[in-house]
Amino acid sequence: MNWLLEEAEIISLFVRKISEKNPEHQIGKTIIQKMMYLFEIEYNNKYEDQKQYDFDYTLYHYGPYSFEINQALNMAKNMKFVSITWNPEKGYFIKPRTINIENQINENMDQIEEIVEDLVNGYGSYYARELSIIATAIYVKQHNTDIHDDDLVEIVAALKPKYNVQSIRRILIDANIINH
Repeated sequence: MNWLLEEAEIISLFVRKISEKNPEHQIGKTIIQKMMYLFEIEYNNKYEDQKQYDFDYTLYHYGPYSFEINQALNMAKNMKFVSITWNPEKGYFIKPRTINIENQINENMDQIEEIVEDLVNGYGSYYARELSIIATAIYVKQHNTDIHDDDLVEIVAALKPKYNVQSIRRILIDANIINH
């Protein structure tokens, strides 16, 4: 099985599910990067005894970023699983195509779809800016497991200096990343 094709299929599933839940919501590359990051964590935690995903994320300007996921997104476009357009004023717009490719590639699609549904229900209404803050906080927590909530907010604020501490705290509380 071609790993890039598998990832392209998962991306197309995210695009379709987010579009169904929030039809007016702009889905761009940042949202795909962050949702795939969350997918990797959730899937690997829930299905420890099965195939594990490792998209080789690194902390980048908008939070966790994977060059592999960028390649998979381009594959999804080239395979016509999704369409991608660029608006110079608003950024990328990724939309689902009418092609139904689910269940054709991944043998564990039921499990994948369950994780995607949960993530879309939990995070699908957030905008790219908010998802970048959430994913950055989760990334920091993954690499510093005993970090206190206030310290987490401060670290995220240092990594994302254009956002104020109160805004970061509000987003992380809303997303149940921190308690207070």
